[in-house]
Amino acid sequence: DRLHAMATELNSLGADIEEEKNGLVIHGVPFLHGGTVSAWNDHRVAMALAVVSAGLCVVFPFITQQITDRVLVGQTLPDGSVQRQTQLLLPLGCVLIDGK
Repeated sequence: DRLHAMATELNSLGADIEEEKNGLVIHGVPFLHGGTVSAWNDHRVAMALAVVSAGLCVVFPFITQQITDRVLVGQTLPDGSVQRQTQLLLPLGCVLIDGK
């Protein structure tokens, strides 16, 4: 369930998200904080979390964000090595995918 996955992981970063039967209610918060999140073995969740993480890097460059399930990046961007894909997605250097 991607809605549950996103709510769980974003809430672990300080978001205020309520799950409903067919959607999410997102309450504004002043900021999110860094941490480790899981991609729930879903490349779409991994990419969504990568976007959130990259945004955190721009605003708070001292925050380190880690996304588990490195191999999933290749499902979204199948051309080239995982290292190259990671460099394309996360040029700011404060996001780790599976600790790498």
